[in-house]
Amino acid sequence: MEELTASYKFKVGLEFKSLAQFKEAIIEWNVLNGYEIKFEKNDKTRVRVICKDKKGICGFLAFVSQVGDKHTFRMKR
Repeated sequence: MEELTASYKFKVGLEFKSLAQFKEAIIEWNVLNGYEIKFEKNDKTRVRVICKDKKGICGFLAFVSQVGDKHTFRMKR
């Protein structure tokens, strides 16, 4: 969260301690950039987020899910 700025790029392989931590980060990034995001397929082990701007889709799709039996969640798309 300390590194999160408007120019921050989320990348495949990023890991989060919880889905709540990921959601907090993506919402903060959204506020900094003024995009509209929509949470899809949101459950206990995965979250899919689609980003839209006023002109349509901004090209951002994120899929974060649990890594095996661990308490870690990784961005896979």
